[in-house]
Amino acid sequence: MLKQLLEKHSLIGKYSAQIARNYSRGSLMEEGENYGWDMVRIGRLTRAQLVDIRGAFHFFDTNGDGVITTEELATTMQYLGLQASNNDLLNMMRQADEDGNGCIDFKEFVRMMTEYYSQLTKSTDIYKRVFAEFDNNGDGFIDLQELKRIMSSVGESLTESDLDEMIKEADQDGDGKVSFQEFIDVLK
Repeated sequence: MLKQLLEKHSLIGKYSAQIARNYSRGSLMEEGENYGWDMVRIGRLTRAQLVDIRGAFHFFDTNGDGVITTEELATTMQYLGLQASNNDLLNMMRQADEDGNGCIDFKEFVRMMTEYYSQLTKSTDIYKRVFAEFDNNGDGFIDLQELKRIMSSVGESLTESDLDEMIKEADQDGDGKVSFQEFIDVLK
């Protein structure tokens, strides 16, 4: 009965385009969520990363229409204090916009961020291997003697003062040795 009344007074027709758009956006978000959970299940993302990705998407999607446009990307980049030329923005959009519609939907955003996290993980793995080369005794820190040994093995003959200065440069907490996080921070 309600449907007939709404149709009789053209209320459904009046809003049918909006309903269809909202349904389409909802299904795109659901498709992105499903893809995201698939990535969690196979270990390419953590639950926390998926939550972060969802939050970032909503942050970028400033008008809440379920897609990120070039303009929204530009606005967000400016808000974050990041400078990106029009060319940079277009390249970013082109790489993420798999269906070529000029916007990034949630599934495309999840794919883009999954790739980003994957590259980040690969970089971290490389840093861990390099750190392990320095951390001869495996205690999770690089001390002065370990730094001296590795520098010597690569042909660098540095004074005790030079080595001490290198440790101090990286040693944020002042404990006289360099943790993995301090090592990463120096490399950034």
